[in-house]
Amino acid sequence: MFPEGGTEKEPPKLEPFKNGASRVAIAKQIPIVPVTIPYNWIILPKHCGLMVYRRTSIAIYHQPIVTEGLTLDDLGPLKEQVTEIIRSELLKYHPNGN
Repeated sequence: MFPEGGTEKEPPKLEPFKNGASRVAIAKQIPIVPVTIPYNWIILPKHCGLMVYRRTSIAIYHQPIVTEGLTLDDLGPLKEQVTEIIRSELLKYHPNGN
């Protein structure tokens, strides 16, 4: 699942994550594996429907975040942890980004 969505012409601003993926992970007590795709906005442009541009893609798979023992009270901090992992990786590729 990609909880924030969104693609742009320029490196996009990382949008706030929605609750769905974190809720499922907490409810099922399964780990979340954050994935950073730094050039997704080039390969899958926002306004091109199903059109995909042929480019080399990079996907960085981060260490799993354990959700065992977490409850829905932990939803906010869990989303923030995932966001910060992805944001810090994106800044390596787009230093002038968010």
